[in-house]
Amino acid sequence: MNAMRAYPGEFGSVVLKGIHNVERLITACDGGDLPVPARKALNLQADQPVDTQKKTEEMIAEIRADARANDAAQSLQTIPGIGPVTTSALVFALPISPTSNQVATFLLG
Repeated sequence: MNAMRAYPGEFGSVVLKGIHNVERLITACDGGDLPVPARKALNLQADQPVDTQKKTEEMIAEIRADARANDAAQSLQTIPGIGPVTTSALVFALPISPTSNQVATFLLG
């Protein structure tokens, strides 16, 4: 992120620190008076967090779909504050069979 802020800073565009300002940084670079090579380098770096966000959202969607299809995960999600990501991790880590009373035993201690 600091490198991304440095490129436009060299040419007079200043953007505040922080990951939440990435969109402002990308907008400043696209609309700024940056030379073409600097803009290409910045776009290359700017694509990385955007791609990471998209891939993360895709993985979370897959985890949620798997949790919906798994009976043990469904049972574990009845615990307040336990969502699909946590239940998927628990089902993977612990051999819980939804057909037995293992889920109830796990829930009740």
